[in-house]
Amino acid sequence: MSGQATCVVLLIVAHAAVEGFVLPGGWIVPLPSSVLASHLGRPPLRPYSYAQSALGKSDAKMAGEGDGGDEWFNPGAVAKLARTAPTTSKRKPTPLSPEPALLEGVLEWGYYAGMSWEGRGKGTQVGGINNQDSIIASSLESSILFGVFDGHGEYGGEASTYMTQTLPTNILEVETQIEAAGMDAKGAQPPFQEAYAKTHQQLLSQTQEKGGFDTFLSGSTCITILVAGSAGKRRVVVANAGDCRALVATEGWGGKTVTSQLSIDQTPDRPDERKRIEQLGGVVGMVNPNANPMAVVSPEETVKLGVDLGPVRVFWPDGSFEAPYESCFPGLAMSRSLGDSCLDDIGVFPIPEVTVRALKPKDRFMVVASDGVWQVMSNEQVAQTVIAAKGDATAACRAIYERAEQRWQENEGPDYRDDISCFVVYFTESGAGSGTTTVYA
Repeated sequence: MSGQATCVVLLIVAHAAVEGFVLPGGWIVPLPSSVLASHLGRPPLRPYSYAQSALGKSDAKMAGEGDGGDEWFNPGAVAKLARTAPTTSKRKPTPLSPEPALLEGVLEWGYYAGMSWEGRGKGTQVGGINNQDSIIASSLESSILFGVFDGHGEYGGEASTYMTQTLPTNILEVETQIEAAGMDAKGAQPPFQEAYAKTHQQLLSQTQEKGGFDTFLSGSTCITILVAGSAGKRRVVVANAGDCRALVATEGWGGKTVTSQLSIDQTPDRPDERKRIEQLGGVVGMVNPNANPMAVVSPEETVKLGVDLGPVRVFWPDGSFEAPYESCFPGLAMSRSLGDSCLDDIGVFPIPEVTVRALKPKDRFMVVASDGVWQVMSNEQVAQTVIAAKGDATAACRAIYERAEQRWQENEGPDYRDDISCFVVYFTESGAGSGTTTVYA
C-alpha cells in the first residue's frame, strides 16, 4: 500500500453522524506491561499473547513481544492480586437522536440499507440515554465491508464509534491477505486476527490521549462482513467477536426460504468459551440477588434453584479487585469483545472467529444485526420479516426494528429495550460456488 495512490470510499454512520475515512497508518507500538498496568490502574501482570490463547500455535503476538511475551502467566497468581480500578468522572448522557442512523447504497451485485435505533430505559451503568451501537458500510480496494458494533459499559458508545474509525483502516491493510485466502477460512483468520487485535490495542492506548475515554469497564462487540470476489466467484467472509450475528437466506425447493447462520455467538455459556475463561481463572455464572451477600452462582446451580437470573456472565473471583469491585465484578455477558481491559487476563479477548461462504445463485439476501434483534427474534422470524418487505431494504430494516421492539415490550414491558441495529443486503447477481461454510477459531 505504501507509495501508491489509493482511492477509497467509506461511509461511516455512528449515531447518525457521517465521518470520513483515514488512510492506513503505521502499526501502534505495543505498550510495555508497566505502562499498561499504570494505565489500567492495577499492578503489572506478566505479558501474554492473545494469539496464544486463541490459536495456540500462531506466531502473531499482541502485547509484550520479545520481552517474555510468549510466556504464559499464572492465572492463579493473577487472581490473588487485589487491584484498584481507575476512577473516572461520570459523563453527561447524550441526548436522544430524533431519527435512527441510516445507510443506503447500490452496488454492482446488489443493494443494501442499514439502520440503528436508540434503546430505552438504560441506566448509567450501561451508558445512559445514548445509542451505543454503530454501523459502517465501506468500499475497500477489492471488497465491500459491512460492520455492526454493539458497545457496552459507560463509554460503550464511544468505543463502538472509535472502532468504526479504526477497524476499516486495519482491515484494509490486510485485505490482500484475506483475498489471497479465498475460500480458506483458516487462511483468512490470521489477517483478521491482526486487524482486530490492532484495533483493540488502539482502543486501549487512546485512553492515555487527550480527550480519550476509559476502556477499563467499556468496550464493544463487533461483526464485519466482507463481500469479495468477482462475478461467479463471489463470497462472504465473516469475522465475529461477540454476540452480533449474520445470516444469509437462500431460495430452496418450491420457493421456500432457507436460512444459514454465518457466525457463531460467543457467549460465556458456550462450552468451549467457558472452558477457556475458567482455565484462565475467570468465573462463569449469574448473580443471585437473593443471596446475602449477593453472590455469583454457576449455570448448573441456577438450574437447581429454578430461577431466572438472566444471561450467563463473566466475573473475576471475589477479592480480585478492591472496593467497590471486590465481588460480582464485572459481569460481562459475552466472551469476546474489544476494549474491556479489566477482563483481558481471564480470556475475554478480541480474536474473531472467521467464516467463509461462497455465494450461491439462489442466495437472496443477508442480514447482519446486533443482539438487540437476536435476543428477541429467531433467524427464521428475521428472514420472514425481510421477505414481507418485498425487496425494499430500508423497509425491511424498519420492519425488523418494529417487530423486535414489539417483542422487547412483550418480554420486558414498555420501559426497556436494547439498542437495535441491522443491515439488510439484497443480492441481485450472485457468484456460483460450492456454498460450503467453514469456520476456524
